[in-house]
Amino acid sequence: MGIKLVVDSSSEITQEESKKMGVYCLPLTVSFEEDMFRDGVDLSYDEFYDKLGEYESLPKTSQVTPYLYEEAFKEILSNGDIPVAITLSSVISGTYNSAILASNQFDEEIHVIDSLTTSCALKLIIKYALSIVDKYNDPVEFVNEIERVKKKAKIFYLLDTLEYLYKGGRLSKLSALAGSILSIKPIISFDENGKVVMVSKSRGWKKGISLLIDLVKESGEIDEELGVILSYSGKDSSIVDSLKQKSEAIFDFDVNDIPVTQIGCTIGTHAGPGAIGISYFTK
Repeated sequence: MGIKLVVDSSSEITQEESKKMGVYCLPLTVSFEEDMFRDGVDLSYDEFYDKLGEYESLPKTSQVTPYLYEEAFKEILSNGDIPVAITLSSVISGTYNSAILASNQFDEEIHVIDSLTTSCALKLIIKYALSIVDKYNDPVEFVNEIERVKKKAKIFYLLDTLEYLYKGGRLSKLSALAGSILSIKPIISFDENGKVVMVSKSRGWKKGISLLIDLVKESGEIDEELGVILSYSGKDSSIVDSLKQKSEAIFDFDVNDIPVTQIGCTIGTHAGPGAIGISYFTK
């Protein structure tokens, strides 16, 4: 009897990666008007950004359904294993509630963890969980360790535009217009309750990157052993290069070894293309 992880596509784990990692990665649904797609299954990240530029209104992302969780749990239990679901923040999605509803359909032991984050911070939590899962015979102890470490997961995103925050109702038209004229670049993150918050803003892209690095420094000592991920929205990965160079000031290892991940619909819908981010753990 072992522990099997069930995660969701907001973690930026592709279907191909999930197979290599040995986890169940359930897709959220992305809707562009009447057209519905399964995130990362029917719609690649590049295709998502192509469509994001084609439609006037923002796409809608829908939670993983209870049915998908039930099917995953059923398969895991039939193999004699114990399912542990790690979901994106319950504040921004009903996916956590879907997993809870599905788990209530079974008498067997099932655990559901609200990560209180998403995107590459969630990916790091999942990778950490996989690195330690074989050390635990007791699922409760394993879950307690993930609950402990998730509080140390950090994520910051520097946005290139305010357009998508405005389209998503997070900014007034006047604020978005003023911000565009002044070249305001917001930085978003997650608070301790799993809510998306604007933590700072700068005038200009270069100042924004410097401010992003300062926020990382101020967040606490980085636990480099648990990994770091740089990320970007859109189709051009080279926009991360400037952040990678600046990161040399905060890391003791070769920054060229830091993996770079393209982000999908969960953050991409509200950030738009051109955003860059950094995810890591503090000690």
